[in-house]
This record gives sequence, C-alpha cells and structure tokens, in this order.
Amino acid sequence: MQLNKNLIHNTLFFANCFLVFILVFESKLNIPPYIQILGRMHPVVLHFPIVLIIGLIVWNLFFNNKYAHSEIVQKVVLNYTLITAFLTTLTAIFGIFLSKEAGYDTDDGLKRHQWLGFSTA
Repeated sequence: MQLNKNLIHNTLFFANCFLVFILVFESKLNIPPYIQILGRMHPVVLHFPIVLIIGLIVWNLFFNNKYAHSEIVQKVVLNYTLITAFLTTLTAIFGIFLSKEAGYDTDDGLKRHQWLGFSTA
C-alpha cells in the first residue's frame, strides 16, 4: 500500500511540474497531431474531477466529523483525494492541449478558463 501511495504522490508531483512547464512555455508550445487526441478528451475527462471534488466537499461538510476516528476511512479519503488531485491535473493538461488546436482564439474567456483549471489543479 505504501508503494502505491508513493507512486501516486510522485506521479502527481510530476504531472503538476509538467503542467507548470507547459503553462510557462505555452506560447512556444506546438502539439503534434497524435497528442491532440488527448486534448480532445478534455470535455470527457473533465466531469470525473468535478464529481470527485463535489464528493470531497460533501464528505467534509457532513461526514468527516462522524468518521474522524476511523483510520481506515481516513486512508480511503486520503487516496480519494490523491486520485482527485491527479485527475484534476490531467484534465488541466488535456485542456491546454485542446486550446492549442486550430479554431480556438486566445480571448479572455479562454485564458480565464485556463487559469481557473490551473488553480483548481
């Protein structure tokens, strides 16, 4: 179990570093067509983190105090949180890939959406 937790932590750290890297060098970013497929998955993958984040909010508002003493439940919530963070970061990366396709203007709405996704990740 510790190996899986370390793997998720390290993967999440790498994904966040990659996200920051592609945001910093976004103007020089050129996405090859075989990677653009991942960008087109952004609208599909987007809904998983939204539901997971809502689940975390509901858990913290209504059930966290009741099960705060259970070590098993806290481990499940920690793993749930790590998976949510990873999927959120992955969705933000896919969104940047999608924004680099033809047909997307770099208007204020897209930039606002992009930075909101980055800050959520």
